[in-house]
Parts: sequence; structure tokens; C-alpha cells
Amino acid sequence: MFNALHRGERIVLLAVPPGCGKTFLVRELVSELSDSADIVPAKLVCTQVESGDLLRTVIPSFGPQLQTEVLEHQSALLHRLELFPHRLLSQGRRASLIVDEPQSLSVTGLEELRGITNFQINGKSILQFFLVGQERLRAKLLLPFADDVLQ
Repeated sequence: MFNALHRGERIVLLAVPPGCGKTFLVRELVSELSDSADIVPAKLVCTQVESGDLLRTVIPSFGPQLQTEVLEHQSALLHRLELFPHRLLSQGRRASLIVDEPQSLSVTGLEELRGITNFQINGKSILQFFLVGQERLRAKLLLPFADDVLQ
């Protein structure tokens, strides 16, 4: 995962059985990224996410620089989230989102996640994703609605 981080890969998938140390690995990754001047990390634990609330959960996980109004519409939230990595790139930095237990996301949640994996500049992704979950995540991502997440 650390090599993929430094190569800037768009989506990194780690799907392993329970008890293999995913939580420890996520903690280590967040710790390393928090010490980095070049990367702004956010951690999202999907067991806490209700259907349709992914954006409202992702945005505050990047910290106070992305605080939103509670009643903002989904399209405004998506726009706010998309502008954030653009700002970071202009400062020579980038954003990484570590999604812990993404197999817990509903179909709606996976659709929201798919939407934010497409943020690009000149065909290059501007937001890096780490999907760290259980083996059933692989099966869920093979469903037709998840095709764009894997591309």
C-alpha cells in the first residue's frame, strides 16, 4: 500500500479476511500520511455511513478546511469536494481517501464513491483512494453497478 501511495495510483484495493491486520495497516497509513507535507489524508469508516450520506461523511474527514453547511445539497457537496484536491494540487500537494470497511456500503454509497473516483485534471486522477476491507468487497465490486469504480 505504501508503494502504491507513492506511485500515486488512483485506486488501491486490499480485500482480505477478518483478523489480517487491516485496522492496524489503516492506522499506520493514516499516521504516515499525517506526517507528510505533500499528502492530505482522510479516513472514512464505512460502518458509520448511512445510505446516501457518503459525501457528508467524507468532507469533514479531510478536516476543518472543508467544513460544510449541514443543509447543503448533494451537488454543492460534490462540487466542494472536487475543488479541494484542485486547491491542493496548486500547492504541490494531493489528497488521499482511505475507506475502511467499504464492503459495508450500500449500493447508493458505492455509487457516491464511484462519483468521486472520477475527479480528474487532464485525464489524471486528483484524488487517491485506498479501499481496505474484507474479501466480500471483491465480490461486491464485481457487480455491474460497480464497474466504474474498478476502471
